[in-house]
Amino acid sequence: GGHFDQIKNYKMVLTPHSGGLESKDFVKIVFKVIEKYLQNKKIKYKIEEVTEFNTILNIVNPNKTLLSLNGLIKLVRISPYGKNDKVHTSLMSISITEVIKTKNVIIQNKDLKWDFFKSTGPGGQHKNKTLSSARLTHLPTKTVVIASKERSQHDNKTQALKQLEIELEKQQNNKQLIKKPEAWNNKINPKDELITFYFNHNFVINNITQMKSLELKKVLNGDLDLIM
Repeated sequence: GGHFDQIKNYKMVLTPHSGGLESKDFVKIVFKVIEKYLQNKKIKYKIEEVTEFNTILNIVNPNKTLLSLNGLIKLVRISPYGKNDKVHTSLMSISITEVIKTKNVIIQNKDLKWDFFKSTGPGGQHKNKTLSSARLTHLPTKTVVIASKERSQHDNKTQALKQLEIELEKQQNNKQLIKKPEAWNNKINPKDELITFYFNHNFVINNITQMKSLELKKVLNGDLDLIM
């Protein structure tokens, strides 16, 4: 059995680009390819979000092939509707980034401001006599937590510190997850092109490794190793 700390989580984001609706359909096709690949390789994953802007997967311990899926994917096909065999191009991108979860947030005393006040509310008279409730402010992040459930100031302090730790960890993790890929500008650099699907000619090429496959159907069925 592997150690717990070797579990690495990655976020894969599929984003449609130029090509309007066709691009969105193309994302669906590529998404199915990736899903089949993950299932064939028995790699754990979770679909986190499917919107018209982004399809986001969470992948546990992706392999080299998946990790190299960073870049533009292009679909070239001759339009079935167009006259004179007009060539249509749809673009989408894939980005895969590691999700780093911070283990523990370091809370320094100098960053803390404590306030104590009387608890109000039911629970006998003893409550109102002492300043047992604690309000704790973490100055750098302006995070405030209040603990007033315990009877003694000491217990409420302990409680407040625990709450603050949880709160700061949550903020930290959210911050790291927000690194969503920026929307691509229209000036797409052709050298960022990773994979091109030529639908009419039934072949797929990896523009970076120059690996080519004439088995388009197999690739569409999840056999990404043919081109990676």
